[in-house]
Amino acid sequence: MNKLRILKNWLTDGCIYYTVISAVFLIISLLMGNDASKTVLRESSFLLMLPCGLVISMGTQIARTETVARWARILCHYLFTVLALFLFIWLPSDSLATPMAGFLMLVMLTVISWVA
Repeated sequence: MNKLRILKNWLTDGCIYYTVISAVFLIISLLMGNDASKTVLRESSFLLMLPCGLVISMGTQIARTETVARWARILCHYLFTVLALFLFIWLPSDSLATPMAGFLMLVMLTVISWVA
């Protein structure tokens, strides 16, 4: 595959992940109501979802390559996903500042990864 096609796939997948992550957080915000104390989505968090989607997309690109062993591709995709969600979603948010919430996020992400 040429480099331009890889770049195009990476950016396209990143934008798709951005759209999905944004939609999920917007739906959660709508379900929680308009209470200012329960805000899930702030402007700064919303802007950080694009780099999060691009990092997850990079993990997906690595998972698609055939030159690396399958177990390494799955592990890289999992690590990129966890790293992206931790750096761009969990750390900037004040609502999930407890260690237990971080642990539960890691457990849920691991279960979703193994099921999918």
